[in-house]
Amino acid sequence: MSDFFSSAFYAVEASSYESLCLWREAKDRVDKYESLYFPLVKSSNVGQIVILGHVTSEGKELPVVMCGFMYEYRGKKICMYEATSRAVDYDMIKAFWKKLGIKTTNAMNFGNVIHAVNREINAEKDKPRT
Repeated sequence: MSDFFSSAFYAVEASSYESLCLWREAKDRVDKYESLYFPLVKSSNVGQIVILGHVTSEGKELPVVMCGFMYEYRGKKICMYEATSRAVDYDMIKAFWKKLGIKTTNAMNFGNVIHAVNREINAEKDKPRT
């Protein structure tokens, strides 16, 4: 597996439409308040897929596939991912992120990401300099 998914600070289960909605909300806030309060930037148009495993359905082995795209919020990589295969095993997806040590949420709870990033940045600022 490449470093693509493991480089994420946080992972968000979001369809392409949900990702677009989050980006649009960020853009509207920047335009309205003329600030960078909630800048969400797509870091690359190149996404990646991973086959997490296989499940058996009606006697056929079906792959469980997940795709992801990276965004950035305040310099931290946020992976927006979704299951894209006919067969989906959410336990397999959860185990994938857990193995990487990356917290997950969904698009409706994106505020969790904002708070986690802000806490991390504030903790980095508060570290004593040597």
